[in-house]
Amino acid sequence: LVSVRDPSHSSDSTNTVESDEELESLLPLNSDNAKGSKKGKDRVPLQTSLWARGRTLCASEQVGFVVWVGAILLNVANLPGLWVVFFARVSTDVHIDGLTILWSLWLAAAVTYRRYLWTRASPHIRGVMSHAEMFVAVSMVTTMCSNLAYYNHTPGPRLRDVGFQLIPEQGLNSPWRPISDVLTIGLPISMGAYSLFRLDRAARCQLFVDWFRLVAIAYIFRAMTSTLTSLPGPAPHCSSTSAEYGPPSNWRDIVTRMGPLYGNFKTCGDLLFSGHAAWTTVTLLLSLKIDRNRPHQTARKLVAFVYLMTMCVLAISGRKHYTVDLALGVMVASLTFCQFEHGWSPSAHRAKMHLAHIDLGFARLAGNGQ
Repeated sequence: LVSVRDPSHSSDSTNTVESDEELESLLPLNSDNAKGSKKGKDRVPLQTSLWARGRTLCASEQVGFVVWVGAILLNVANLPGLWVVFFARVSTDVHIDGLTILWSLWLAAAVTYRRYLWTRASPHIRGVMSHAEMFVAVSMVTTMCSNLAYYNHTPGPRLRDVGFQLIPEQGLNSPWRPISDVLTIGLPISMGAYSLFRLDRAARCQLFVDWFRLVAIAYIFRAMTSTLTSLPGPAPHCSSTSAEYGPPSNWRDIVTRMGPLYGNFKTCGDLLFSGHAAWTTVTLLLSLKIDRNRPHQTARKLVAFVYLMTMCVLAISGRKHYTVDLALGVMVASLTFCQFEHGWSPSAHRAKMHLAHIDLGFARLAGNGQ
């Protein structure tokens, strides 16, 4: 994939994209869920930034994109809310009461709101919207798997860990304790804000689509592993003497506790592998793709490495994860990025199908020659 330059503009001129329609038509978005997209089209390269194309964005486009992001976030927030209220309150009463009627109205409003967004959105925004919904659904399943691991958790002594032997433990009320969570959650927000000024609408939407897809796939792998073996949690809140220790007591707690979706990481036993490490690794790798043809790439990679190591060291110091959890999180996320960078199917499968088409083409040429 190479940077695309509009042939109708000279390389030394700076032009402004006046409308979303003009900007949307510049590059296609390869999204299977977007109307008007064609499966197999060339993807929008993330290094196709504004400086490489000789264009600048007007402020109205940037504000419009932020408004669309807010509308999409409001749409996907309905999913966990409807789920939790239904299983926590509505399903517990066989009679139709006021809460059931309010929940039904909420569901109807959420469906109507989503349909309204879908009809108003361009194919690029639809791709972001559908992938955001997929990400939230996978995150809910992963959270329920974490709750199941918490349900099976047995408090016990911490396992011997090299990271614990080398890195001192933070105090219970240390101001450093929440920083690893802040670094994890704040990174994609910073990446999205940076893309507002470095990428056009098509490439920016592709960035969001890639992030939702890659993190969702990594979370699927995490859901498959975290429930198999519940390790003794090293965090202070996982001690049986802690006032914060409260594992789920029944199936309703397992399916309705959505704390990790809102930044409340107080589960225990769901350690292998680390979602913090996977989330951070995927975001850093995608961030490095933005403007990767610009100079000083070595310095950018060094900054990304230091950022990742800082998050991991703080997580170990806070005893939020064992070292093996973080190491496997980085490795699984890196392999996920390599295999699923360009779509939901692995790169090896895509390459195999591409070679099969080439072989078929040669066979047809040979047949025509005969």
